[in-house]
Amino acid sequence: MPRVIRLIAIIIVGEYLARHFLLYLFPVIGTLRVNDMLATGLFYIALVWFTAPQSSRSMVRVNEALRGVLRHVRSTQSWLGAAAASAAMLMVVIDGLLWGNMRLPFLVSPWRYDLVLLPGFGRILEGISLLAVNGLVVPLSEERLWRGLIQPQIVNMTGVSRGILATSLLFSVKHTIVDASLARFLALTAFGFVMGVLAHRRGWHASAISHMLANLVATGLSLVYG
Repeated sequence: MPRVIRLIAIIIVGEYLARHFLLYLFPVIGTLRVNDMLATGLFYIALVWFTAPQSSRSMVRVNEALRGVLRHVRSTQSWLGAAAASAAMLMVVIDGLLWGNMRLPFLVSPWRYDLVLLPGFGRILEGISLLAVNGLVVPLSEERLWRGLIQPQIVNMTGVSRGILATSLLFSVKHTIVDASLARFLALTAFGFVMGVLAHRRGWHASAISHMLANLVATGLSLVYG
């Protein structure tokens, strides 16, 4: 099995287990969404760490990579990429027309912890965890994995256009399986395509900034109006 297929399988299975099983293995911290974010964040941090070359597994190299990402904060392309990716998510309207509220089969842990820690701080902890994990950790990790590792290998096998499109489709399939829903399939394919084009032209550091900006805005709006 090609290494790229193994990595995609690890991402899908690992995130599925984190979000459907691991989050239930410890007491609820405020709300279950906080557990969800903690489990997801820990999984992605571990995966990015272990997929890095041995020589890069140090805090010095991690800091260098983060500085490389932050250099693109001032990049016009990264901000335009965030705007284009956010606009692409409007395709959820088409997804809704095609699939409606169709749900897919899924497995979930039968185990539940009855203990709830810090119940009075649930809303605050949920907001912090969503902004930290969904707004920062996940987009940074996904761009490192999907656009930094997976897309270049697929592009080498299929060519640029097909490689970017194939990576975008696989990125969306991952979300469909983990979410057990088709509600964002086309929207996330389009989102992934925007990220893929930007990463191919400017590197995955640039697409990571775009992805983080888009996620932070979406997460912030959901917290305010959700």
